[in-house]
Amino acid sequence: EVIAPLADTYYWQIISYPDGDPEGTPVIGPVFTFIVIDADNDGLPDSYEEAHTTPASATALNPDDDLEGDGLTNLEEFELGTDPNESDSDGDGLDDGDELVGAGGRPPTDPSNEDTDGDGIDDGAESATGIWVSPSDRGTDPTDRDSDDDNLEDGVETNTGVFVDASDTGTNPVNANSD
Repeated sequence: EVIAPLADTYYWQIISYPDGDPEGTPVIGPVFTFIVIDADNDGLPDSYEEAHTTPASATALNPDDDLEGDGLTNLEEFELGTDPNESDSDGDGLDDGDELVGAGGRPPTDPSNEDTDGDGIDDGAESATGIWVSPSDRGTDPTDRDSDDDNLEDGVETNTGVFVDASDTGTNPVNANSD
């Protein structure tokens, strides 16, 4: 993903060194040209404004507005790749702005990724309290795949007390000695 900050013509080319040696022979890829059009020069490309307005308009979004009250302006939503019409762009149960700042004692998480740490548990179910309450409030850290450092990812620790298999260990994800 490339986010261009201003309306302009941009050029992009990938040059790589397959052997890892910058003194070696580079492989030079094609030059890509992309044009960012911003009819009202407000920092929001026309394509973004048209995709997020009904009816589609290249000038309808104000970059300083917060359309759905999630604490992020339209310009911040564009820069983050989130949806200005959705308070919870990634569908994890947390407002985009709250994720970005880490509200409620939670560490900041990615508002465009429902599972920031990739452990198989949505960020909204990982409260970072260190206390298991329920499957929807696991007490785990949404930025740490293994909150209790027991070498089992939080997503496989179901806290049922019953081992089913490697994907359902029955152990507690906030207690390293629950097995």
